[in-house]
Amino acid sequence: AVFLLENKDINFKGYISIHRNNPTLPSFGATRMWSYENDIDGLKDSLRLSRMMSYKAALSGLGCGGAKGVIIASPMNSNREKFLQEYSRNVDLLEGQFITGTDVGLRQEDLAIMKRETSYIVGFNDNAVEFTTLGIYNSIEVCLQKVFSNHDVSIRSFAIQGVGKIGTALVTLLYNSGCRNIYISDINPERTKIIQKQFPSIKIVDINEIHCQEVDVFSPCALGR
Repeated sequence: AVFLLENKDINFKGYISIHRNNPTLPSFGATRMWSYENDIDGLKDSLRLSRMMSYKAALSGLGCGGAKGVIIASPMNSNREKFLQEYSRNVDLLEGQFITGTDVGLRQEDLAIMKRETSYIVGFNDNAVEFTTLGIYNSIEVCLQKVFSNHDVSIRSFAIQGVGKIGTALVTLLYNSGCRNIYISDINPERTKIIQKQFPSIKIVDINEIHCQEVDVFSPCALGR
């Protein structure tokens, strides 16, 4: 099921896509705010991501279906709070079919705005970024153990594509674990400069070259496609 969300008075537009329904459980997927080139790209993203959420739920042994919400707007837009309110009112209209939280473009503090309009929001008691990153980090350790018979990240090299919320948190975990051989890239050059200033030994490479580095681990933390 796909729900078109629109309020022309404030120039708001978005989509909620539910890939799989469970009659007794809600479908789950976080919400993304992004400045897509056109509305169709936003729709395609919500469809693709909702499908992936169904796979994630199944792999995790959860009974819920997969879904995803997309707000078509720059995260820096001046109507940000109004858009979040309008979006959350639409979430509420689904009466629990869809449960959501924060994805790209949304911050932890946005949950308080959304919660005023709907109760179908999660992420207040824990930080989703922290646990997502721990999942990645632990998965890397498992893979290193399998390939090298040693899970110590400090002796390995990494290429991290994208240093937004998750990429930055992963860099921090690796650096704090003693790893110093890290390459990063991001479509926003200011982000890479900030990270390099915080972690001086990190090397910045071009976005078109990050996947070509001779490293032990490549971690794509950027937007899909």
